[in-house]
Amino acid sequence: GETNGVQNLKILSKDELFEMEPAVNPSAIAALYSPDAGNVIPYEYAIALAENAVDNGVEVRIRREVVDITKDNESGEFILRVKHWEPKSYIDSRKTYAADGGETPNGFQKVLHGCVLVST
Repeated sequence: GETNGVQNLKILSKDELFEMEPAVNPSAIAALYSPDAGNVIPYEYAIALAENAVDNGVEVRIRREVVDITKDNESGEFILRVKHWEPKSYIDSRKTYAADGGETPNGFQKVLHGCVLVST
């Protein structure tokens, strides 16, 4: 464990082990205890959760502010009212491009409000 940077390692005797965890297999004679081994970095954990959600079919939508959530009592669906925003510099660059006679790349269109249905 020390090679991997795990700190506070302790070998528990049989008595210490059964005091901490009475349901452990009766033939156990000792255990390695590492209270720090379960720590996570919240930022990396949040990214891992988002990646796992995408792998399971979730569509991530960025630059949206949820301004209202209501529940449809008949269908059980949640209705979210969201406001879409773009950084001012991004919007200005698109306006400049269009003003020069070009079409806005990627069919850019500023969306002010929208609704999303989320099934329960």
